[in-house]
Amino acid sequence: ENDMGMGDIGLMGKFRILNPEDRDFGLAVIPFFTAPTGDENHFVGQGNFTGGVKIAFDGRFAEIVQAAFNLGYLFKDNFEFPGTGTVTATGRIPGTERDDSILAGLGLNVRVHESVDVILEVNSIILAKAPFAREAETPLEVDGGTRIKIPGLPGLSAAVGGGAGVTSGFGSPRFRLFFGAAYAFDLD
Repeated sequence: ENDMGMGDIGLMGKFRILNPEDRDFGLAVIPFFTAPTGDENHFVGQGNFTGGVKIAFDGRFAEIVQAAFNLGYLFKDNFEFPGTGTVTATGRIPGTERDDSILAGLGLNVRVHESVDVILEVNSIILAKAPFAREAETPLEVDGGTRIKIPGLPGLSAAVGGGAGVTSGFGSPRFRLFFGAAYAFDLD
């Protein structure tokens, strides 16, 4: 069955420990949480509140090119997809699960204009209790988009883009569209 819908709404903060504007590399901590606004039965939501933290490493390789690596952990309640378990003569074999997960991502950002960036990302969600045990529990996704700094409103930007799953894991979409807004506070 094909379906589409809005996923869970999330909120994150990015706290820079090392700023790549001051050196060739950066380090940040990104706490986040999501609210269950998507439909878990159609695989566009988690079905409960989730949260976690990521560590982001990034570096500037030219005036207009920046690359990043993220590694994090997602805390969520265990969920087994209905109809994926198997009962045998010796007991029950668990089905495909979503539970606490390791998050990994790579990104490339190219500034094409003083207020426009083009972005490419590769992300994966890895089941923490059985990393890489089953492809269905280790989705891989590629996304691309653009981020635009809003003229006249310092610190405000908007992003829009899309992507698709590379593997057929749960949570790996045939296609995904996204949009977002961000505000960068100057704490100096």
